[in-house]
Amino acid sequence: MKRKEIMLGAVALVLVFCLSSLALAVNDDAETNDNGVVLSSSVSPTSFSPTQYSSATVSVSGARVTISVSDSNVGSAIDDIYKINWGDSGSSELNSYNNGSASHTYTSNGHYSISISIETWKDGANKLATTSKTISVTIDHYSSSTPTYTVTYNLSGGHVVSSMSTTRTVTSGTTITLPGIGDVEKDGTYLNGWALNSTSGTKYTTLGQYTVRSNVTFYAVWATEVYKVYLHSNGGVSDYWYSFIVTDDNHRVVLPSDGFSREGYYLDSWNTSADGSGTKYALGSTYTASAEGEKLYAIWKMPTVTLNCDDLIDYLETDKDNIALLNNSADIPVGTTIKLPQMPATISEDGWVQLMTGWRDQAGNAVGYSYTVPAQESITLTPVRTDYFKVDVTQDPIVSITISNSMSECTSHTVEWGDGKTDTAGSVVSDVLRHTYEANSAYAITLTSYEYDVSVSGSYSIQIVKASSDLTTYTVTFTSNGGSKVQNQVIVENNKVSKPADPLRTGYRFAGWFSDAELTTEYDFNEPVKSNLTLYAKWEDASKYTISFNTNGGSEIENQTVGANTNAVKPDNPTKKGYTFAGWFTDAELVSEYNFNTLVNSNITLYAKWDEKSSSGILSSIPWWIWLIVLLIIVCIILYVIFG
Repeated sequence: MKRKEIMLGAVALVLVFCLSSLALAVNDDAETNDNGVVLSSSVSPTSFSPTQYSSATVSVSGARVTISVSDSNVGSAIDDIYKINWGDSGSSELNSYNNGSASHTYTSNGHYSISISIETWKDGANKLATTSKTISVTIDHYSSSTPTYTVTYNLSGGHVVSSMSTTRTVTSGTTITLPGIGDVEKDGTYLNGWALNSTSGTKYTTLGQYTVRSNVTFYAVWATEVYKVYLHSNGGVSDYWYSFIVTDDNHRVVLPSDGFSREGYYLDSWNTSADGSGTKYALGSTYTASAEGEKLYAIWKMPTVTLNCDDLIDYLETDKDNIALLNNSADIPVGTTIKLPQMPATISEDGWVQLMTGWRDQAGNAVGYSYTVPAQESITLTPVRTDYFKVDVTQDPIVSITISNSMSECTSHTVEWGDGKTDTAGSVVSDVLRHTYEANSAYAITLTSYEYDVSVSGSYSIQIVKASSDLTTYTVTFTSNGGSKVQNQVIVENNKVSKPADPLRTGYRFAGWFSDAELTTEYDFNEPVKSNLTLYAKWEDASKYTISFNTNGGSEIENQTVGANTNAVKPDNPTKKGYTFAGWFTDAELVSEYNFNTLVNSNITLYAKWDEKSSSGILSSIPWWIWLIVLLIIVCIILYVIFG
């Protein structure tokens, strides 16, 4: 009886599994179509990066659109929230932190516009910025009439020489590729194209594309008085197995605009000379051959990328090599992802110091700071700038600053007035945004605004003429040695220099200000100024860090230089007379012991810890074999005493 119950239970489990699978299959079919028809839906664009913190991809299957987002700064406290309006009253929300996706199924064919509001948040509590993106969707999924259509090829006396069929059934919206000269033949003639629905209908080239939305018949167009025109890929690759196309009876042929490719290049035109010095023919234009066997060459070009800005940029960084620019332009291979530079602040015509917040292309599309070069002839990228602050000097020598409301999300604003004085404001409205100068001179005001670990900065130069002219002042010049510009300071005698915000330099880490060009003496900002000064920036390779070993009186250990995100190597233990080495610590107080498996991402000083040796410690350092000899001697003495 027990065996029978077990068998019945197994049968029941199998039935449950089968029914569940059937239910899932039915539900999935109901999601994608209503009558077994899957047509040609589309979305544009299929990917975008609205900010530097995230990117998104968009896909469509049937009537279902899926948006997936991914975090571009894993580990950062800054994330993007995508608020999606699907365009038909539906909505969703995604957070880039979760690397998630959202899907939506439309219930009818049509054109839809997906509106996405992207909010950039810090720690989930402070909104830094808001941007937007629009996705165009065409749903061509549902059909209430004929679900499929028949495509018929009338060979007009020709015959098939490949595996193609003269009839095929496709769903509405399917894009087909028409047969080529390798598929059908006719004695004494060449296949010159296809005519739609009649021999005099709209003509399509061989291997041309056609989107089917009804029953259609294509009639083979044959030409007898034709020439072969050979197409040379000229360093590229052809998708066609044959190397020529044939003209019509008037010796004319439409030159292809696709079917050829070359890595890093786009097909620009056709030419009678391989070097492009001959007669040029545009893609899709009509070429009239004058003889059999004429040859045309594919002409390939790289897109020309131009940065539309006043500053001269020496090079652009890519994921492989740097690309040198000449007058802010360069030919860059198709598909290359370039890192666009952060430009210095500028002054608008109405006096606002403006920050750069990204780049846009010639169509006005925001591209951020990372851009993948498309297959087009020329691309012009222009900086996008936002009002930051404005300086009022009408009450000379009292100067005030107005900060744009766009910076109200920042937690603090530090003003370097250019005379050695510095103030910090907690909001865009603060009394400390006013300053009185003591001496007449030219000053450079620098404002830096902070939002946790993110900061922006800009400078503005002024001339004070209504302060004292009796005070002695000195100029402190900052030489950044290849880094970003740091404004000079004018200091009243015996006052102190205000330490400026650290400059930036690509590929390097700022290591301090030095009073000599040889970078041997670091400057003390607590010293009063008694003469004109020039301070020099010191830089360290950003890809490397130094591990310093402070042995606290022990034998010397050489410093180590290691790459970023690698491990330091534990050195041989140092020695110190009268002490035992007890490990390396990250603090001078010897509280936190260092783990040599930790990835290094900064310069580190490690401190040796020592334990004083005790007398027992001294005895324990005597080798074991000496103790063995002593023990044997004692045993011998005892035996001698007992036995004589």
